[in-house]
Amino acid sequence: MAAAGLAVGCHALTRPSAEPPAAPLIGLTLPLLPSPYLRLAVRGMLNRRPVEVWLESSRALTVVTSLCLAPTENPSAKTVRIPLAEGGFEILPLARLKSLTLEGVLLPESPVGVRKSREPCRVTLGMDVLEEYGLAVDPAVGTVSFLHSQAASSGEALELSRDPTTDLAMLPIRIHSSGGDTVAPFVISTTEAQTSVSPDFLRRFQPLALELGPEIRVPPGRWKAAPNWGNKAAVGLLGTEVLGNFAFTLDFKAQRLTLRKPPEPP
Repeated sequence: MAAAGLAVGCHALTRPSAEPPAAPLIGLTLPLLPSPYLRLAVRGMLNRRPVEVWLESSRALTVVTSLCLAPTENPSAKTVRIPLAEGGFEILPLARLKSLTLEGVLLPESPVGVRKSREPCRVTLGMDVLEEYGLAVDPAVGTVSFLHSQAASSGEALELSRDPTTDLAMLPIRIHSSGGDTVAPFVISTTEAQTSVSPDFLRRFQPLALELGPEIRVPPGRWKAAPNWGNKAAVGLLGTEVLGNFAFTLDFKAQRLTLRKPPEPP
């Protein structure tokens, strides 16, 4: 326990020797909620209410908005210290997430951070939950499937690394720019459309194309400066505009990203 409460970081928040399966969503394929850009967000049920459930690979711990709590529920006096992809920490009240289901499948009860907000209830599942799965995403069809980690997946396999502070997945990318070429690691986001990078990096490199792997070049999409970026292990957050060029599978335990080019239109 940290002074502020529960600390989350590398291999933190060990789960109890639970009776429920650790990965109950395996085999499930869900439609993504309508969005103008690729965002891994699906419909769920919490306390018999429909809720948006975001699947965010750049979050270390699951977070809910305060309106997700039932009227009789209150966050505990304990807090949780969550490392952020951009560097630093967020300290939130701690609660227990109960009764969340996706397509009728109940997720195990788990600790979550509670963000005070007047927005409708939204659950953002972080790596404490997503770590157990391979996420197969088909942007053309608009679905996400939950697979066994290290399940066979066709396509071009790229090796991921881990942020040493947050344990979040990172992808090294060769950036072709007007300021020259460079290779830099990015934390992968599965809900943010735009790529955000440190202002210093954006000043030095105006991207023309991104090379994700041998002979895999894609447009850079829209980039924006992240004024608070202080993570020395990565230069920024990779937006879904980049991976949305492919059908892809993120396998966090295997530290592998597999890309499959969408079929050419007839």
